[in-house]
Amino acid sequence: MTSLFLAKVMGLFMLIMSLSMLVNFHKLPKLLKELAKNTALVFFSGFPAILLGLLIVLSHNVWTNDPRWIITLMGWLILIKGVLRISMPEKMAGFVSRISPRAHFVMLLIVLLLGAYLALFGFYGPELR
Repeated sequence: MTSLFLAKVMGLFMLIMSLSMLVNFHKLPKLLKELAKNTALVFFSGFPAILLGLLIVLSHNVWTNDPRWIITLMGWLILIKGVLRISMPEKMAGFVSRISPRAHFVMLLIVLLLGAYLALFGFYGPELR
């Protein structure tokens, strides 16, 4: 089923991404400052985000009272992030570089927990019909 597949993929991606960023957390401020200087990278990274967001939203626009709504919400957020990156790359680059290290750490922990939740749902959740 699409929901379980997306929960597995998104959950594992979020786990891998957040763990790797937490392991390299000491490098994160420098990387974000470099990203803020490279608006072309911010701009062009918006296109894959739009594509991924559209793929999720168009294949899984499910608003239910079980974990499937999280997948749909993530698709919409990815799509919005992509649109913001191509429509205002300078502001998006500057915004990311102004977030405090503590806030980044908290966000990474949230992504880690959400990724674990989605992965568990995808691999061990009920069969959705």
